[in-house]
Amino acid sequence: CSLTVSPWSAGLFKQSVISSGACNGPWEPWALHQSLANSKRLQNDLNVTTLKEMRRLPATSLLCEVHAYGKPDAPMACSIDYSVDGWVIPSLPAELYSKDGIVEFDVMLGATTQDTLAAPPWDLGKRPSSQQELADLLANITKNASIANQVLAKYDAFSTPSAKWLQISSDVCSVCPTKWLADDMALSSHDGGPTPYLYQYLGPEPSALASHGAEVSEIFGTQTPDNRFPFSRQLSTIIQEYWGSFARDGVPTSVSAAANGAPTWAVYRGATRTVTESNDT
Repeated sequence: CSLTVSPWSAGLFKQSVISSGACNGPWEPWALHQSLANSKRLQNDLNVTTLKEMRRLPATSLLCEVHAYGKPDAPMACSIDYSVDGWVIPSLPAELYSKDGIVEFDVMLGATTQDTLAAPPWDLGKRPSSQQELADLLANITKNASIANQVLAKYDAFSTPSAKWLQISSDVCSVCPTKWLADDMALSSHDGGPTPYLYQYLGPEPSALASHGAEVSEIFGTQTPDNRFPFSRQLSTIIQEYWGSFARDGVPTSVSAAANGAPTWAVYRGATRTVTESNDT
């Protein structure tokens, strides 16, 4: 996602697939001053002052769980991230996507339905065991109990606090930011910017709750050795045709999908939204 907005990528590729990797929302790059401050903090913690000294350190001393310097306004972020440095990344990707077609190629982007690293098979993070615990968790994140209750009301379809939290986490991390990014692309697509094709991966199971990474085996047509994710050869063939035609022609098409009555995959035209609207909301 970030490579697509870097001026250093110009001329290197014609299409891009952003799979569960929107570079906005919680995963957008940091402001330069914030990144430099965290880098200084890390050096102090490691008792080093130069890059040469840092490169001599074992990799284990730099692990995320050892140095959790997340952005204060993004509790999902866990460690040091890349930044808007004005050179590799000139500005926030969401801004660059919506400014007069700075990205001049076609983009396919999407997420799984339950696209969070707090979902099986990873089981990361503490899951709330009661409705009150979930409400307290959301209130702590939003800093507003009223907003927390409004959020909770939108997840009544999920039966348990744990299931609600998994879906909320998914929507915060990947599902909503991907949709917002597609909206930003759609704003500039008519000016020579990216032509966005939006998807959501439900998986072959009836539950349609595919976790992060569940679509990778379908894309490459190889079942995972431990059967970690449900696998459908028919679905895999369709996805490979879509991805392959997009890489070749810039348009996702599938003979197999069409034979099963699937409509033509249309260009995403965007929702009614302004660029200045805050993604964090």
